[in-house]
Amino acid sequence: MKKRCLLCIGGLMVFIIGCRMASPTSLFNRATATPELQFELDGFSFGAQEWPEYLPEEIPPIPGTIGSIMADDTRVRIFFEEVSEKEMHTYLQEFEDRGFSLKYLLFYADSEQEPTQKDIDKGAYDAVDIIKGEIQIRIEYGDNEGTMDINAQPFAADISTGPHWPDALVGVLPEPDCALDVMMVQSDGAGNMFCNSENINLLAEYSETLMANGFELVHESRNQNSQVYAVQLTKDDIIVDLREYQPGEIGITVQLN
Repeated sequence: MKKRCLLCIGGLMVFIIGCRMASPTSLFNRATATPELQFELDGFSFGAQEWPEYLPEEIPPIPGTIGSIMADDTRVRIFFEEVSEKEMHTYLQEFEDRGFSLKYLLFYADSEQEPTQKDIDKGAYDAVDIIKGEIQIRIEYGDNEGTMDINAQPFAADISTGPHWPDALVGVLPEPDCALDVMMVQSDGAGNMFCNSENINLLAEYSETLMANGFELVHESRNQNSQVYAVQLTKDDIIVDLREYQPGEIGITVQLN
């Protein structure tokens, strides 16, 4: 059930991006996407995620692979996979060693019950509630994958839920003066981003910023009113396509040759 839910969320995100990128200047090639693809949308991050730095140090990083993260000021949900039963047993033991209390649960149609110690030793449980002071966690696990829900209220101020400028592009591509609301890039920085600003001249000003940093204008597209709505710029092996969807809202596509 968890996997189906995650796939539904992922499908919705692809649909959103597809709608916004339906244009001749949409150059993101899904065939080149790797498992390192990073996708962020208003608190939802998908693909090869790292353990969130904003989580309290008392919570040990989970072994295996983090597939996606959903976070807001009330809850952090981590989807994980490739965690064996032995690794999960060791992980839960680490919580006990750190002073957390653990409560194992079995789910039934209309209730939750605690399994016997024999069931726990065999891994026959559906979830574990993990508590220490203000830290409250629930892990649901099965078939080497599961979810980890963490009550975020004690550290809500430390959570950054919005997409951030890709590390791979820092010092390579100037960051625009706008708020990123969707990001889908690979580990080398290639991919798509969308941002918005109250500045209705965002497209023109960001184009000028790129040219001031050594990018050359290759092509620009104009509408029937002769207004520029899309530009392509290049520098060395980087190609950048910018498209304005409405004043103050642009899409940024980065290609690396």
